[in-house]
Amino acid sequence: MRAKSASSLTLLLCLSTACEGIDMTPVAPPPMRSKDSTDTDVRPAKGDFEIEGGVESEPGDAFASPYELRLGIAELTEVFLAGSVYDWESRSGPNAHGFGDMVFGLRNQVISETDDTPAFLLEAATKLPTADESDGFGSGEVDFGGAFAISKTFDGTFLNASYGLTFLGDPDDDDGNLEHSFGLLAARFLREDIFVFGELFTRIVAADNDEQVIANFGTGWFIKEDVILDFGFDLPLSTDAPDFSMTTGITVTF
Repeated sequence: MRAKSASSLTLLLCLSTACEGIDMTPVAPPPMRSKDSTDTDVRPAKGDFEIEGGVESEPGDAFASPYELRLGIAELTEVFLAGSVYDWESRSGPNAHGFGDMVFGLRNQVISETDDTPAFLLEAATKLPTADESDGFGSGEVDFGGAFAISKTFDGTFLNASYGLTFLGDPDDDDGNLEHSFGLLAARFLREDIFVFGELFTRIVAADNDEQVIANFGTGWFIKEDVILDFGFDLPLSTDAPDFSMTTGITVTF
């Protein structure tokens, strides 16, 4: 789910820690992006805290300032809170602006990657309707759902596939709607501190005849082990997808 329409963001990856028998090839952390593709990595170690913040801009049309907070509560388990501090959208009348929805969730890496087996992760999340629905930034309803992801590193390239199912609250229909999401992600280091990534993400709400397909590309830089900058852009591949946008973000672990 996204904080804006339920994210990201997400949309996610980090460095692996040393452990005998586990594939130690490092993979990139998540770019600050608008999509909610799920990856298999649980980033903060137990007791560690991570904050990710950034901006997303559709030039001249929309702006968002997404964030995500994560806390490691067990060796392979984290809780997270995501949203947007400020959303702005150009309208034919008065421009809309306000606080975004918030998403609260839990992620658990059920199986860790080894030389012979892939990693597997489960996620559960709930969207809280904190956005002003009169501005069109939220439905005013609670959404809840889950996702799973599977990944494997092949010759230094991280490959990840995910599927999510969200039960959308609908103010006009007590039964609500179902949202399906699919993500394919690849990331690779060009050198020790620079990585590139590419992602194809699809979100489908059949009841609304809404199908969004987005391609996402970008790069990131480890300023140091616990501070990462990332830059990316989104390309719409369907008529329902948001317009071209650019993203930048920073991830810090404490």
